[in-house]
Amino acid sequence: VDQDKAHSIAKIAGAEVCADYRDLLARPDITAVSICLPNHLHYDAAMAALRAGKHVLCEKPMTTTLSDARKLADEARVSQFCLQVAYMKRFIPAFEIARTALAEIGNILSATVKVFHYFPEHAWALADERWGLKKDSAGGGPLVHAGSHIIDILNWWFGPVSSVHSRIRYKPNLDVDDYTAATMITASGVTIFFECGWLPLSHIGYFKDGWDERIEVTGDQGRVELFSTWWDRIDMSPFVRVYKEGEPVREAYSPPTNGFTAEVKAFVQACSNGKKARPDASDGLAVQEVIEALYRSSERGGFVDVKEL
Repeated sequence: VDQDKAHSIAKIAGAEVCADYRDLLARPDITAVSICLPNHLHYDAAMAALRAGKHVLCEKPMTTTLSDARKLADEARVSQFCLQVAYMKRFIPAFEIARTALAEIGNILSATVKVFHYFPEHAWALADERWGLKKDSAGGGPLVHAGSHIIDILNWWFGPVSSVHSRIRYKPNLDVDDYTAATMITASGVTIFFECGWLPLSHIGYFKDGWDERIEVTGDQGRVELFSTWWDRIDMSPFVRVYKEGEPVREAYSPPTNGFTAEVKAFVQACSNGKKARPDASDGLAVQEVIEALYRSSERGGFVDVKEL
């Protein structure tokens, strides 16, 4: 911990500095913690917090390995304390609006997903200095950083993914992915065509701002489209379109919402009233299972059954 930097930030926020999270967990006046450490440190900190009797809001991904995700989910299952995973898109109204609209389009046939974010080519030169660009500390590239959010949404909307077939490209001389193309099949029979990557294109996307994140769901009676926005641009509202034969195209705009603030409010409410926090550890595990299956499919070739991992 950079003590000087920590104290300067703490002064602004009116907070205290604690150099070791284990000292924090030992304090009886602390009832809940938010884990915002690099990805590979989530497991140890979250496990220690649950065992110390604290509620936990854990940044995504919950862990960087499937084995750790399973152990943490097992611990959370028997714990009387909340473990919420910070997949904040669930708290942006457009995603709930789209989910509700799915009931209007009949039997769902397929979903097409694009998750492309602007990432300048020169940024890869910082890989040696950035934990987020290393497999052992981040768990992966854009598939983990960006794709995991949408995989959580897909699980939420359609139920668990049962099998995947993927092709993943890795950045030359690095051990993290920069592009994923995949077909996923859900247990409910929905076929999902999924693309995810970082591109040096600053004007892609519906808003031409380097953020091309959209989900199109086709049913036998209509279609639902969702266009998302930069995570920190609450001035630009994600929106949903609903298409049905014989009706005008309907658009619904999400009210300006900071997903991070909304998820923290939901976490505090769950801790206070004893209700289940969502997305919980089982949701975090479900995302990690899909990510692991995608990596294995690309390595081996062919479909991988998620539940056989």
